[in-house]
Amino acid sequence: MKNLQSKIEKSILENIPEIKKRGWVFSLIWKVFKISKVQDISEIWTIYRSLKSNNFEIPKTINISHKIELKPNNFQKTYFKKACGIARFTWNWALGNWNEKYKNGEKPSGMSLKKEFNSLKKEHFPFTYEVTKYASQQPFLELQKAFQGFFQKKNGYPKFKKKGKAKDSFYIGGDQIKIIGKKVKIPKLGTVRLRENLKFNGKIVNATVSRIADKWFISFGVEASLSYLPCKNQASVGIDLGIKTLATLSNGTFIKSPKPLKKNLKKLKKISRQLSRKVHSRKKGDKTPQSNNYKKHSLKLAKIHQRQR
Repeated sequence: MKNLQSKIEKSILENIPEIKKRGWVFSLIWKVFKISKVQDISEIWTIYRSLKSNNFEIPKTINISHKIELKPNNFQKTYFKKACGIARFTWNWALGNWNEKYKNGEKPSGMSLKKEFNSLKKEHFPFTYEVTKYASQQPFLELQKAFQGFFQKKNGYPKFKKKGKAKDSFYIGGDQIKIIGKKVKIPKLGTVRLRENLKFNGKIVNATVSRIADKWFISFGVEASLSYLPCKNQASVGIDLGIKTLATLSNGTFIKSPKPLKKNLKKLKKISRQLSRKVHSRKKGDKTPQSNNYKKHSLKLAKIHQRQR
């Protein structure tokens, strides 16, 4: 435990310079880390941000996320693709109207565009009712946030999303999501199987369904309560994370590193070479359509990259 504490302390001091001025802050973060149900070191930054927003007072709850792979059937996959398409369509509609209004000297906002879209969708966009309402509502809030970041010079100007190039994902509000055993209930679809159980207990605030290669994932935002964990075993062991081996324990045990990139490097090079030979646009402005073989090999390459995550 002491070895783990020193590693976290070193990492925090290197990445958050302002914490050096507050020596007591680290001991507070370490206390929250021990009493929370979080056992992953990477979540220490979530704890820090939560404490900072709470004026460094121990909160009763903490917002944390858990990403789980879904096991959908063909009908459910079609629903996901449709919802992603509607989210992408809504974003493009909102961005196009924002640009037009801005050129005409108006001051558009995400909420005003959302009201305009809602007044039109029953007549012009009835297909949006086939999926969750959030697929056609959340993009307006995301666009508003994107423009705020642009005006504050935090990110570039928002761009249109093209099918096949933009990331496929859609948002679901916490009021429409429900966990039933090892399944999740999605509005206007029903229950979809999960690869594993949700590891945090608490209120589900939101969820985001996304696609990586040919696999679908759902990321839950959970408001988990902080409570002391019962400690039955007082035995301790030192852990040293390394490069050659994943971890070396103080009792002499070595845990080998999986090294997924090294295992798949030959296959990665081979598929990349094959992909470059297929018919596709090679320069900016080239309108050569992608061949079916290009799409097949692109999916193969995406699968390899997904296994390396």
